[in-house]
Amino acid sequence: MVNKLSSIVVFVGLLIMSCGKQELATIDLITKNPAQINFKLNKGERIQFYSDLQLAYEIKPEIVYAFEFYQANKLLFSGGVDPFNVTAETNNNTPNIIKGKLEGEFTAQYDDSYSIVITLIKNNTSNLKIHHAKITVIKD
Repeated sequence: MVNKLSSIVVFVGLLIMSCGKQELATIDLITKNPAQINFKLNKGERIQFYSDLQLAYEIKPEIVYAFEFYQANKLLFSGGVDPFNVTAETNNNTPNIIKGKLEGEFTAQYDDSYSIVITLIKNNTSNLKIHHAKITVIKD
């Protein structure tokens, strides 16, 4: 009975924590770079970006995730984010594995269709090997 109650409490807790957050897309920038996602947002809805980057290097490379934000096919703004500068979800990050929330977010000003083009830009460091570069877009 206690085990069943514990399982129910854990399930309800996970359900509550996941409420309100929705994954819009996960983009693999190794297989497609640049990549574009399209979605609808209502006024006031916010999206955030999470990075999962795994790489090998001798000298820290210069890498940027470049973002272009569009509303109904009209460019709103563009900018870049350093994938080494994340808010870590866990303490498992190492110099070669960087996972966490990227700086910045986007809040819709209108009910409309939006697009984001994300590009991984890197310098040509000879010993740089990027094994994994994914961006997950979350609406909350």
